Amino acid sequence: PRVPQEHKAKVTTLERSVAQAKTRYSVALRNLEQISEQIHARRLQRLILRRASPVGAESNPHPAVPEGEVTTAAAATATTGTRLGTECPPGDTLSVLSLQTIASDLQKFDS
Repeated sequence: PRVPQEHKAKVTTLERSVAQAKTRYSVALRNLEQISEQIHARRLQRLILRRASPVGAESNPHPAVPEGEVTTAAAATATTGTRLGTECPPGDTLSVLSLQTIASDLQKFDS
């Protein structure tokens, strides 16, 4: 009689742990979706602004890059070993790093 009670208690504990993990996973997925939506909104905004910017002689062929963006791209290179700024606009680099961190955390929970 004692062994089934111990097994039942263990199963209950495991079920509770699984429920908590599912909740954390769900919250993390929602956060990822929000970050992704923010990135897409920023890219769309930049695309719209880029189309509205001057053309030809009025445009600046070499716009100045704000110091923070250079630092962000350099930080991405140091952190990941790849220059994320070349694949996406430098302002999105931190968002990409956030996504990578969350994905890494989710993989740890899955293992």
